[in-house]
Amino acid sequence: MKILPNPAITYQFVTGPGNTAVLVPSSPPPAGTPSTNQKQKGEEVRTEAKKPKRCSKCGEERTPPAHQQYMGYRYCSSVEDTPYTEWRENSKQAGVAMNKKSN
Repeated sequence: MKILPNPAITYQFVTGPGNTAVLVPSSPPPAGTPSTNQKQKGEEVRTEAKKPKRCSKCGEERTPPAHQQYMGYRYCSSVEDTPYTEWRENSKQAGVAMNKKSN
């Protein structure tokens, strides 16, 4: 049984070690097949550095300890009058955790 190359892809011979010829595709693969520039399993694709996230309440970068969260709710020390530990306890007592889990 002879396996022939796919006619939809153009190929070229590349000389390998020891003057061996290898047949390699020279055009991108057809649609639906993974390309070499896509993220493969286990590989990290680095793009440009992520911009720091901003607080919607004060507009500054969301960095601890001034900005923290509990069950998806964000705490901003610039806006809140209470310290974070007290704010979190008040949120627990108000049933924030139960409301989030039921949604």
